[in-house]
Amino acid sequence: MIGYFLIAEPIISYWATRQIARGESVGKTSLFGSIFFGVGSIPIYLFLIGFVSNLTPEFANSLILGAILVPVFFVSQTLTGINLGHKPHATNYGIMTFELIKIPFGLIFVFFMDLAITGAILATFLAYVGKLIIQYYYAKEKLAEKFNKSYLLNWFKNSWVPLYGNLSHVIWTLDVLLFPIITGSILGVAFYSASLSIAAIVAHSGMISQALYPKLLAKEGLNHINENFIRLIYFAIPLV
Repeated sequence: MIGYFLIAEPIISYWATRQIARGESVGKTSLFGSIFFGVGSIPIYLFLIGFVSNLTPEFANSLILGAILVPVFFVSQTLTGINLGHKPHATNYGIMTFELIKIPFGLIFVFFMDLAITGAILATFLAYVGKLIIQYYYAKEKLAEKFNKSYLLNWFKNSWVPLYGNLSHVIWTLDVLLFPIITGSILGVAFYSASLSIAAIVAHSGMISQALYPKLLAKEGLNHINENFIRLIYFAIPLV
């Protein structure tokens, strides 16, 4: 549900990376815009939960609790976009912090305290808080600039660009919602999601290429692409 709901998130983070990589002062505008989006989206999320909670009534409370992840995800993605534009390595520090916090708290809440999905949500929330602290530390020099409403209005005007690019992801994940509606069971989705989580470990190898995006935005030259691809293979093949 959160994944579907966050289709609008790239409206800010997409432009933040591009404009910061080109030396424009959009840091504070990006952060305040994402906070506004994230907090303002919670009532809409709760409203939409009412339409799907009848499919899995035993998890209704967990779906409601999931609302706490909406604002932290919005802000985290925006800070990632800011850092990607000027300090790409900082995004990796954020991911490391996220995983290092999530795993022990997940063990405590889910395994020892037997809180099930509620424990997973709480562990994820605490991991996001830790990640936000690291992301903010590296992004703070870009957050000292003034808030500029004209940037925000321009992003809304051109929002179709990131929304179009994000549409394929939404279509790709529709099966997660359609499967329970058709079968009346979430067991298949549970196995499918578990397999995706394992595969995501391999996908982390792609993080070595994240600096390519701001580099291509900031200056010309394609010589580093081939070298980066070779290093990507060094990580991807052993992880597979």
